[in-house]
Amino acid sequence: MMSHWYLECFTKDRDSTKRIPLDRFPFVVGRYSDLPLSLESPDVSRRHAEFIFDKVLFLRDLGSSNGTYVNRQKISDFQELHHGDIMHFANMEFRLIHEEFQEGFDLDATQFGISELSSLLPEGLQELQELLDKSLTTAELEVIVNSHDHSLFGYEILGRGTHPQLPQKPIPLFHIAESGGMAVKLSEMLRDRGVEIAEKFALDLPFFVNTHPRELDDPERMIRSIFRLRKRFPSMKLVLEIHEEAVTNPDTMLDLKRRLQSEGIMLAYDDFGSGQARLLELVQAPPEFLKFDISLIDCIDKASPLHLHMVETLVKLCRESKIMSLAEGVHSAGLAEICRNIGFDLLQGYFFPFQFPGR
Repeated sequence: MMSHWYLECFTKDRDSTKRIPLDRFPFVVGRYSDLPLSLESPDVSRRHAEFIFDKVLFLRDLGSSNGTYVNRQKISDFQELHHGDIMHFANMEFRLIHEEFQEGFDLDATQFGISELSSLLPEGLQELQELLDKSLTTAELEVIVNSHDHSLFGYEILGRGTHPQLPQKPIPLFHIAESGGMAVKLSEMLRDRGVEIAEKFALDLPFFVNTHPRELDDPERMIRSIFRLRKRFPSMKLVLEIHEEAVTNPDTMLDLKRRLQSEGIMLAYDDFGSGQARLLELVQAPPEFLKFDISLIDCIDKASPLHLHMVETLVKLCRESKIMSLAEGVHSAGLAEICRNIGFDLLQGYFFPFQFPGR
């Protein structure tokens, strides 16, 4: 194995990141066009700072006009660097990445102008990197009940962060992670930690685990992640949730379902109805469970007859296709009763208190 250091930054449109390998030392940053990293910002000095490697990596300011900063602290001498550090060269911000890889991996140094780079990384990326490096995560369990009598059916595992400077809930965490290209890593960590916690309860019930839509960009990686979980926890009843927006190809979903079934793992389509309902995939690659999004359920007691009829038709389609239908976001007895009358098999929401089997 070999190791290498990178500088990471965002492109101007902020939908992707660029990595610049620190492939020779001293590695000088500045405005001169012949430098390893040339930044065409008027705020950056001609020779602004340099990276030096001597068993560990250092950064040194070269007398710049507007300063060099590490983790928002101005440096005046050699500063030792670590994975995840945030550096500013005047107004330009970069994150330091240290990775190991096999020999022969291709490293291409790249020069960027100010027109190609975003000047700032989103707040929280350094803290999120620390969360990932130190596995600062936990999980909560939310009950899923049978609609006819509210008896316990199973649980959904909900990942939570425990970094003191970051939100706990997954949605804001993923907003940060998506901006830094770390959504898949975060999803895998929350899932792994959640199953590890849930397994300690030793319950013979289904546990629903989440995925992030970006995981379907690399189905093989996702499968490997799930199969590692199965190997660690061979007796757990796992249900893999795939978000509706990621359910875009019937052939992909059929292959995924087949491979999950080979390991005794069930499939659920999550947040159905939150965007473009994937009816073709639902028919051609039916899951074991279909989770109706909260947007379809939340105000169903005040919904128009057309809205109500649409939901009833979809639930009927599930029943005819031998798919268990689940209503998310049930927060009152009234909603629970309406969902039961519509024909939902399962209900989930904060109306139902946490419970163990037989209690």
